[in-house]
Amino acid sequence: RTRRIHCPTALQSTRFDFRDYDADVFSCLRSLRGLDPLTYCASFTIPDSQSNAMVEKFTEGRSGSFFYFTQDNRYIVKTVSKSEANFLHSFVRDYFIHLHSNPDSLITRFFGLHSMRLSPEQNFIWLMVMENIFPSSSYLRPGEKYDLKGSWISRRTRKGKNLHVPIHKLTLKDSDLKRRFRIGPERKAKLLRQLKKDVQFLARMGIMDYSLLVGVKDLDGGPESAVEPGTPRRIRTLGSRKETDVSSSYQPPDLFSGYARADGQSSEFELQDTSHQPWYRSFHGGLLSTPPTIPEIQPVESSIMSDSASSNSKLTSHRSTSFMTASEAEYHRSEICKDVDPDQVYSIYYVGIIDILQRYNFSKKMEHFFKANIRCMDAHGISAVGVQEYATRFMNAMDKCFV
Repeated sequence: RTRRIHCPTALQSTRFDFRDYDADVFSCLRSLRGLDPLTYCASFTIPDSQSNAMVEKFTEGRSGSFFYFTQDNRYIVKTVSKSEANFLHSFVRDYFIHLHSNPDSLITRFFGLHSMRLSPEQNFIWLMVMENIFPSSSYLRPGEKYDLKGSWISRRTRKGKNLHVPIHKLTLKDSDLKRRFRIGPERKAKLLRQLKKDVQFLARMGIMDYSLLVGVKDLDGGPESAVEPGTPRRIRTLGSRKETDVSSSYQPPDLFSGYARADGQSSEFELQDTSHQPWYRSFHGGLLSTPPTIPEIQPVESSIMSDSASSNSKLTSHRSTSFMTASEAEYHRSEICKDVDPDQVYSIYYVGIIDILQRYNFSKKMEHFFKANIRCMDAHGISAVGVQEYATRFMNAMDKCFV
């Protein structure tokens, strides 16, 4: 469903065209996060005294998209292509069902899809609103950020002129990772179980090229130092963090009654408790690390995605068995997941799966062919691989990076 809204500007004789897509679905998605309309809209309101802040928070990514962080840093508005917007529109209901069935999902939360133009002569600009997985407090902002895909070709940021750039200003990649994320065996198993469900869903949708975004905030003074000086000392416990107080008068639309999913199962349900917060965000919006340990690395079984392969026979897979050679596995062990944190330093980890709008389409298949056959790169180390191989490689890498 599309809503077309004409918005008057400061000059009453001019208007700009703003369109809101799948408004009912995104309203339900916001409800899953405990967001009422007034609180959500307040994040996009900029006081007159901070009117210049909007320009300062625009940044341009490698894809050419622009990012705008709301004034409270809770949401990100990203420009997307029309094809990406159409793709999100095509599976947004299955996306909602997955998040509803998996409230602890690590997949990034989308809260709105819009388009706008300032005059009839201009083309529409497509905008997507998503949740910022990093905390809004500058005191807890990550000192290191990692974009992890599991591939190892052209996955290094710290090189050339970037060697002189402060590390907190860079988004590091797989080959830059020289530490393990210490969360303990029980929480690691729980995290991998949820990652497996999320990756299986993305595979069913034909999605690849996603990554796990990890922000690391080191606490030099132990867990207590997570509380900013001058504020009441309070450490959140599991399940105690609540995003916002939900207005009791607001009821999300009942749009999924009788809706049938692609697998034929009925999806008649009611929205769950909107106060739910994922367990990996229970400590100041993130996951508190354990003291440093160096356990033996246990590889993920090569059949980690085998039980999802039958759900979509159209998916492409190069092979169903483990594709990593002994030398490649040793590379991941010695280089990607090398622990260089011997001190008893606690950290907060902020995690989430991002960039989920890329299918293994003709363009990606041609990229794979060119890099593997023309440039003679490792066919299994580049990012552009089939959906199932990408998923298996991703899970193997995540298993090695968390201990």
